[in-house]
Amino acid sequence: MWMQIKMANGKPLAYNNSLRNFGIVGVIFAMMGFLMLFGAGLWAHSVYKFKASAVLVEGEVIDLLSRSGSDSTTYAPKYRFMVNEQQVYTVVSRSSSNPPAYDIGEKVPVLYDPTDPMDARIDGFLGLWFGPTLVAGMGTVFSLVALIPGILYWRRRKDVDYLMRQGMPVMAEFQRVEQDDSDKKGNTVFYIIARWHERDVNQVHVYRSEPLGFDPSEFLSPKQLITVLVHRQKPDVYFVDTSFLPQQRV
Repeated sequence: MWMQIKMANGKPLAYNNSLRNFGIVGVIFAMMGFLMLFGAGLWAHSVYKFKASAVLVEGEVIDLLSRSGSDSTTYAPKYRFMVNEQQVYTVVSRSSSNPPAYDIGEKVPVLYDPTDPMDARIDGFLGLWFGPTLVAGMGTVFSLVALIPGILYWRRRKDVDYLMRQGMPVMAEFQRVEQDDSDKKGNTVFYIIARWHERDVNQVHVYRSEPLGFDPSEFLSPKQLITVLVHRQKPDVYFVDTSFLPQQRV
């Protein structure tokens, strides 16, 4: 006769500090994503307004100016164009790329503001839409990353709600209190460890509670029975009921 000991490897389904911290990160990413998307929208709107009032002429790329970044070098086209067949203007593009988007001597369509011809842009994706598209892409990524904590919270809440309604209650025997000093904020957290002997299959399940912000040892006694709600189809999904502990006021 032998007895198998099984450690439930699923994380306890409580709204713990890690999930809370992850949620804060999610809020920060969501705010950054929103600001980027809002800024990209304003930028795109300004481009539409510029195009609506700009004059289209033919220009010529006369040089490629290098711009050194942290990890690469890009090239911005320097181009010239004529206004009213009288005055020639020379402008350096605000956008640059590697490889260069244009060749020296290449003819390019140029849009300029009739009230300020130096406010000119090459009529193309790089000259008009690359900036807002890049910012919008970054904002989208930040927003999608921000969804992860929300999805985890929703799944966690869904599992907890299920366990509260249909979870199988088992009476686990208190074993010990574990201490963890790895909280990101430097706080010490405590876990209640309990085990349940499933006699029908002679198997022992070990459960770990949600992290607690105080040492619950004084409220526990040796071999005290603690209710654990276990998922009937997924025994590694469980919830250790610590509602018998006093409420901690911060």
